[in-house]
Amino acid sequence: MRRTGIVFLWLTACPFFALGQINDLLRNPDVSWVGEYTTDYVLNPEDEDGVYPPLNDLDVIQFQNPASESGLYGARYLALYLSEQLYRHVQNPDFQCYTDSAVQQVMTRDELLKRVIVQDTAGYSICDGSLMIRNEEIRFDEVRRFRVRQIFWYNRKSRVFDGRFIAFAPVVVAKDKNGDTLGTHALYWLKAGENEPKRLKNKQFNYIFQTKTGSNSPRPEDLKTLKGRLDFRELVAEEIKKPSHPRLDASEFQPISTEQLMKTCYVTDTVITYDPASHEEKIAIEHRSYVDQVERIRFVQNWYYDERQNRLFCRLTGMAPLAAIRDSEGSFRYYKPLFYVMYR
Repeated sequence: MRRTGIVFLWLTACPFFALGQINDLLRNPDVSWVGEYTTDYVLNPEDEDGVYPPLNDLDVIQFQNPASESGLYGARYLALYLSEQLYRHVQNPDFQCYTDSAVQQVMTRDELLKRVIVQDTAGYSICDGSLMIRNEEIRFDEVRRFRVRQIFWYNRKSRVFDGRFIAFAPVVVAKDKNGDTLGTHALYWLKAGENEPKRLKNKQFNYIFQTKTGSNSPRPEDLKTLKGRLDFRELVAEEIKKPSHPRLDASEFQPISTEQLMKTCYVTDTVITYDPASHEEKIAIEHRSYVDQVERIRFVQNWYYDERQNRLFCRLTGMAPLAAIRDSEGSFRYYKPLFYVMYR
């Protein structure tokens, strides 16, 4: 079996910003691996405009935002709740944000305004033919995704993945003067939430939702290792044969036994071929392991947003190995979740 792993790097790979936030993990002998991951998520209650590829699934668990308290734009824009909340905070002169995901350098008010106000060519003056420039503020409904910097870790003793946030940022599409899309960029960065409580109570939060990573599910090489090593495939094989927590099938989310998993993850195929010259039929037995095809890991997380303090927390509730499915010519087709391991 070819191993897909992450090698040991230790503290030299750990950026200064994270040391205080992961010191407990680095010192914990039960935590065998710690990694960092930055990616984009769709986080609004409803985002169905098709502007972005399907980054992740989102299911609302709790949403407390009555129309009379929904900010500047009333009930009409509840579908873009988180985007609107971050936009509302920008209007506060005392709003504090940061220039990058290290969340060390505070962004000045002038720099923030430069980022949220874009210059656009409005046309030419009829009087003298000079070029007219129009300043236009980025609208909150243009923020359809968020960039999140996270820490993930694996506790070898309890055999559980978990995670916490470092920072998050609203993201907009960058365009050239002709209106063509250049890419995306973060407007500003926020600390996700300091002094995280041990228990997150639903009544403390306005917006609680569950995400399942999709196209943003990390590969081993996407995760920057800060401690130890992790072998995805080794871990998956262990969960199949010696389960640590309840496992669910990937289609109906119903409990699945070790015997059933062995049959679905380790497959025996009968391959029949014909010799065109002799017309002789040949039968061959091929053994195929979906575990050997695992290339990504899907994280299932519950996220908690506190509107009053503009804080964001997460609890990792499960994971699923994603096997790369290819056709007979070796071309990639899609990722298949093999099963889910649920921790909470």
